[in-house]
Amino acid sequence: MVKVPTGARVTVDLWSKNKGKGMVKYHADTMFLVRGESDFPLEKGVPAIVVESHENFVRIIPLDDYTRILGKNLTGINIEALSKVIYEYLKKHIDHTGGMVSVDDMLVMLKKTSIAMEIKRKHLLKAAGAGKYQVQLYEHGGIMFLALSEQECTTDQATILELAKGRDYLGMVEIRAVTGWKDARIVRVMDFLVERNACRKSSTYKDGMRFYFTP
Repeated sequence: MVKVPTGARVTVDLWSKNKGKGMVKYHADTMFLVRGESDFPLEKGVPAIVVESHENFVRIIPLDDYTRILGKNLTGINIEALSKVIYEYLKKHIDHTGGMVSVDDMLVMLKKTSIAMEIKRKHLLKAAGAGKYQVQLYEHGGIMFLALSEQECTTDQATILELAKGRDYLGMVEIRAVTGWKDARIVRVMDFLVERNACRKSSTYKDGMRFYFTP
């Protein structure tokens, strides 16, 4: 009889994807074969992590880029590691999203990974501002976003300044039509430009907000 330690690395051996069950290899002083189960689709030869252990039986999750978020002994969420994963995701998709993703959309994505059972919305909120990674919380229209700092979103700022060339002002409708951006993204970059005195904002017009640019 053998009991594999929780947190140990194992290798999937014979496995039934339909049943989510099979055998895994565990190497200690010698090699053991134990029964395993998982909620994730696995294939023979892939590495996995033991999250629950009994004699001759383990529950496992795939060993992937998200497993590092699990805290010591797989007992919780490492908030700084989670912040790093969010930061890397935002950087990777910055051209498409402007360095923003809603908290709820990020949670849905992480619920499809190996940490699905552990990750909660509260962890994402806590990860903003954690450690050295510049992830911020930004609220717009009642929706909470995770976002890169404005200083890292220079492409969006350059896009707006290029669009403003030769114009006295830009309106929300025009920016939306040309860029295809969502309002939260537009408002965030425009507010940043207003703060930097690149333009001023006026909301006194029937067609909505206008941004007047400094010559």
